[in-house]
Amino acid sequence: MPARFCAISKRVATPLRFCRTVRRKCAVETAEIGGHLDAVLSVDAIRLYKPRPEVYALVTERFKIAPGEAVFVSANRWDVMGAAAFGFHTAWINRAHLPAEYEPAPDATLAGLNELIAMAP
Repeated sequence: MPARFCAISKRVATPLRFCRTVRRKCAVETAEIGGHLDAVLSVDAIRLYKPRPEVYALVTERFKIAPGEAVFVSANRWDVMGAAAFGFHTAWINRAHLPAEYEPAPDATLAGLNELIAMAP
């Protein structure tokens, strides 16, 4: 099976000055990477957030895979902890070289996204 790439995201309204409200772009839109992804999975439909296992199940259900067939990548250690507990392989992007606070530990700790290439099979 070819590698699949997706993002788990949310959309929220953010209040601005003068009581105006606008939709904050999800991280995928901000980074302009949507064209490189097979899916953007939104937590809005289930109204639950990481590290709840239902969020990670969006990936396994969408791609019909077992948790051990996925690699979850995040700069947020809390999200990585939840993904590891769900059964995903994990990579923590630790740009600030912070201490690992949560168990289970990530499978890989990387200084930046560029190091992901070395993890590819």
